Amino acid sequence: MDFFWSLAFKVMLRLYRTGTYLGNLFSEVKGTTIEQFYLAHKIEKVKELLVYDELSLTEIAYKLHYSSVAHLSNQFKKITGLLHLISNNLNTKGVTPWKICE
Repeated sequence: MDFFWSLAFKVMLRLYRTGTYLGNLFSEVKGTTIEQFYLAHKIEKVKELLVYDELSLTEIAYKLHYSSVAHLSNQFKKITGLLHLISNNLNTKGVTPWKICE
């Protein structure tokens, strides 16, 4: 089971609420779904690892529990709208964190 869903299940059990109730409450408070919130934070971690770590894309995908580099790349593009900005060592190519976030 994916980390996100196992965490959601544990929260539901602890609060004695259904997933629908908690999802609706979260959306009402945060203005986004739990899944979109989770994915956005996961992509922020990808950006951080790309800029500040010496990890390969394969290592980043594994570390963040993506099924493949292609899955990571597709989600990165979907969330950020950026194409192929991911490279092995962005820092040495003069890419700064704010360029990734644009």
